[in-house]
Amino acid sequence: MSEYAGDYANPGYGTLTVGLPAEQLSLTTTSTASPRRWSTGTTTSSAGCGTRADPTFENMKYNFRTNLRGDIDAVAAPFEPNVDPIVFARQPDRELLDPAFLTRLTGRYYLTDTTRVTLKGNALVVQTGNGAPIELVPYRRTEFTFKGLAGTSVEFVLDAQRRPVTLRVKQPNGVFESKRVEP
Repeated sequence: MSEYAGDYANPGYGTLTVGLPAEQLSLTTTSTASPRRWSTGTTTSSAGCGTRADPTFENMKYNFRTNLRGDIDAVAAPFEPNVDPIVFARQPDRELLDPAFLTRLTGRYYLTDTTRVTLKGNALVVQTGNGAPIELVPYRRTEFTFKGLAGTSVEFVLDAQRRPVTLRVKQPNGVFESKRVEP
């Protein structure tokens, strides 16, 4: 169930946060928090969460959607009865937007050539050898996608102290690991 937890956003409805207190899904919007009971498939139900004074979320169903990688990347909810369900897009893990955490990932990594990871503004940039720098886009956990390159991503493997030790590049033709080189 931890795969469902995270922040989801919609331009008109704000942020919807799915949490896991006490191993039960909970949902929080800008003004409402209520526990959800797990049901089958990719839908959760909020049976009994509404009140007589505010039945807004009583028996509401939420549909969690997956992308081609099998990761949950959106949740849809029928907030408005006369329109299609409102879709909230999965947001990157908050840690991937934290400049202090991103700074820890910077450095040199080596496989057959030196790969440099630097911080430019609030975005990580990767450059291998004399190649062009490529901006990394936060995805989830410690994984980033390459901006403008579909199907290619990098994952930072962290040790027990959450220090980066390996840069794992995932490409259509394979997975390649570069070890971190200390300065």
